Parts: sequence; C-alpha cells; structure tokens
Amino acid sequence: MISKLVSRVAAGLLLLANNPLSAGEWTINEPRAKFHYQMLCQGCHTDDGRGFNSVPMLKGYVGNFLKIEEGRSYLVRVPGSANADLNDDYLAELLNWMILEFGQGSEPESWKLYTGSEISAYRQQPLLEVIDYRKHLVQQIEILSADRSGQGIRWLGGREVGWRCVRSALGTWRLGARVSWLSLKTKLD
Repeated sequence: MISKLVSRVAAGLLLLANNPLSAGEWTINEPRAKFHYQMLCQGCHTDDGRGFNSVPMLKGYVGNFLKIEEGRSYLVRVPGSANADLNDDYLAELLNWMILEFGQGSEPESWKLYTGSEISAYRQQPLLEVIDYRKHLVQQIEILSADRSGQGIRWLGGREVGWRCVRSALGTWRLGARVSWLSLKTKLD
C-alpha cells in the first residue's frame, strides 16, 4: 500500500515538473489537476465526486454554485480549498477541472474559469461557518433554478415539477411540502 502511494506521488511530481502552467494563456492540465484532486479531495469527495455521509456531492451539482457570486467564492473559501497546499494558479486549475469533470451540466452556460488572482483574493476571506453557509447558498440556488413559466416549480436536477425538493447539506434529496407558484413568484419579484 505504501509503495503504491509512493509510486503515485512520484508520478505526480514528474507530471508537475514536465507540465508547468504557462503565464500567457490559461490551460487546464488534466493529469495534474486530477492528481491534485486524488491527493487533496478524493479522500472525502470520493473518486467520482459523489461524496458520502456529511461530505457534499460534487457530481452533477458543483456547477450550481457558479450561478451566484457567493457560491463562486464559496468553492474557494471552504477550508479544503482555502487551506490546500497549492499555489493560487494550481488551485484555480483544480477547481476548473472539478467543475468540468463533475458539473455534468449543472454549471451556467457562460461561466468563466477561475484565475489565480481571483483565487488569491478569495483565500484572504476564509469561511468559518461552512455548513450553515452552504445551506444558505443552496436555498438561493433553488430559488434561481425555479421554473418561471408559471406551470409549476422545477427544482434542481429536474425532480418532481410542482414539488419542493430540497438538496440537504448531507447530499441527499428530501421531498418537501407543496409550494405554490404565486408564493415563489412573490419571493423572486
């Protein structure tokens, strides 16, 4: 087991040495980003981004955080990102890779890639109350994701039109109470 870990670390270091980020253009070095994910994120979020227990699911959901500015900063400010032993450019690359790898269409059409300077600014404001803040953001994202057609409410993931489905902080779905379009429309106006 230790020799497998040593082999992975050695391969990752070799990869990093041979593929530096270029200053003039932004590219995502997929093998390097995946290596960083495996070393820094996979232990909790799992290899396919599904999370478990109290660890949030990335798969099919992480892109939703880019729909609001607070959500965009949240992905950088959570302790696992903010305290990662990566420079700002590598953390930007990792987050961009995670969104492309696990977003599965949850990200807005015209989202912009993170940059090193953006990461640096967000890292100056670490997040202290992660769980409560995540709940607050998920509620905001749900409201933005509501179907405004007047025919009902379609919550994240396309689940149950007309019913309120809440993605809890634990990464599970709970079917909630019926919500009228008028009550939601009032909140949105």
